[in-house]
Amino acid sequence: MNRRVHGSSLILVLCACVSSCDAPDITPTGVAPMQIGPPIVHANEVNGDVRVLSGGTVQQRADWISVSGTQFVWTDITQDKFGNPTIYRLFTYDVATNAIVQVATGFYVADIDAGRVGWIDPNTGGLVLRGGVSGTYVESDATGIPSIHGRYAAWIRDPQDLVTETGVRLLDLTLGTATTIVDDDRIQSRPRVGDDYVVYEDYDAATFPENGDIKAYRISTGESITVAAGAASQTQPDIDGHTVVYVQSAGGTDQLFAFDLDTHVTQQLTTVPSTKAHPRISGSRVVWADDRNGDFDIYGRDLATGQEVALVRLPDFQGRPDIDGNRVVYTDNLTGYYRVALFTIGGDRPAAPVVQSASTLRSNQAIAVSARVLPSATLVNLVAAVATVNGVARPPFQLLPRGDDMYEGAMTGFGAHDVITLDVFASGTGGAIGPPTRLIVSNNGGDRTVPCQSAAGADVAMDASGSTGAAGLSLTYQWLAYPPLRVISDRPSLTPLLPIGTTLLMLNITDIRPGFVAGQSATIVVDRSCLSP
Repeated sequence: MNRRVHGSSLILVLCACVSSCDAPDITPTGVAPMQIGPPIVHANEVNGDVRVLSGGTVQQRADWISVSGTQFVWTDITQDKFGNPTIYRLFTYDVATNAIVQVATGFYVADIDAGRVGWIDPNTGGLVLRGGVSGTYVESDATGIPSIHGRYAAWIRDPQDLVTETGVRLLDLTLGTATTIVDDDRIQSRPRVGDDYVVYEDYDAATFPENGDIKAYRISTGESITVAAGAASQTQPDIDGHTVVYVQSAGGTDQLFAFDLDTHVTQQLTTVPSTKAHPRISGSRVVWADDRNGDFDIYGRDLATGQEVALVRLPDFQGRPDIDGNRVVYTDNLTGYYRVALFTIGGDRPAAPVVQSASTLRSNQAIAVSARVLPSATLVNLVAAVATVNGVARPPFQLLPRGDDMYEGAMTGFGAHDVITLDVFASGTGGAIGPPTRLIVSNNGGDRTVPCQSAAGADVAMDASGSTGAAGLSLTYQWLAYPPLRVISDRPSLTPLLPIGTTLLMLNITDIRPGFVAGQSATIVVDRSCLSP
């Protein structure tokens, strides 16, 4: 990949929402990608924007994205209504021209550099390179994911039996010649190529895949350099210029390190205990996936300033990042289905989407929330509700897309008489989520059992005065009873005579805004205690 970059530090991106998800592996699925959307901005984001490129629906997923300049390549997956994969495709997208091109059909994971795309065909065991000045190049006995940078491409030689030594192959795209640069009795994996070096994981065949080391091969001299070795395991290297970054695992946690190939000085980049994965470097910027918050987010560090920040912090999984300049690409699982996205440091921000309408339905100790969000000609990134129960704010909960611009979610864990307010927020292309929409929450007193007063039943006091609506808007009330279904009152409070047995009372509240309706049911049991045995 082309990773030359100069200039500014990484910028902080945060989102106040809760959820968690372990880092998943790609699930086989692919079709033509969705239309590339305008930028999407996460909540509380500072100086940057996110644009979803493809995937994120039950019919379409996307994963394993790579970036070079204004160009991207990813694996796109289509599946049927039962979740079964039907088509895998490689797509490229150029943000400068807005052009989407299908490169190949098949379950491939590719790299891209300066318009040249490379992948391994698992059916033939061959390396395929397309685009750029060299046209198409095919090499056999290849495995894994190739790495392309400048005039070189590197990959792992397939040992066929998968248990003996592998080896690293290097292709000079200018000369059109390929050579084996590492050929010994050890196992190599995950090569990454730079201007004059190839870095890779190196294992003892007897202990593979435990206790990996990092080694480098200098193309111009044939010199082999040990970047990192020892009792800990060092894995997942990447290189730009003379700097190698990698993950070191020891004591049940991971840390990132950088090694200078010129000075042979090693620098520890992180200290927080967590799982760290897939580091990538471009100039002075390093990005990686980090689960320090309970699920994987995208973090970054500027080697020039030492600043470490959260770049993309959202619910569920954000991982497998790549970076070139100020463009960071990654896979996320925010919708429940993998999608690929672009975060541009310092990107522009159009106006945020707004919540058009919202409503609640309260039953016993649960509140269901639905909201319609106006996307304002852009994609919506996140819709969430924030609850305040008896004056105490609860963590926000996400509303998931249900089609037709509708989003739904639910909260539990409160009592029948609690006073609850809800605010719904939508984030998209704006710099902040909002505007808030105050929802109605009805309160009819909740379920109860009361003693009978006579054979006719009992007078039961029902009080809806605890219901709330949007500030300054008057409420209307409708009480219904079942069985049989009938309207019994339009007042906030009433004392109906209910018969012995079980009666379901329903309270509907509306205000002057169309479609804003809150409902709550209460089960009232009038016992037989007043009757003679």
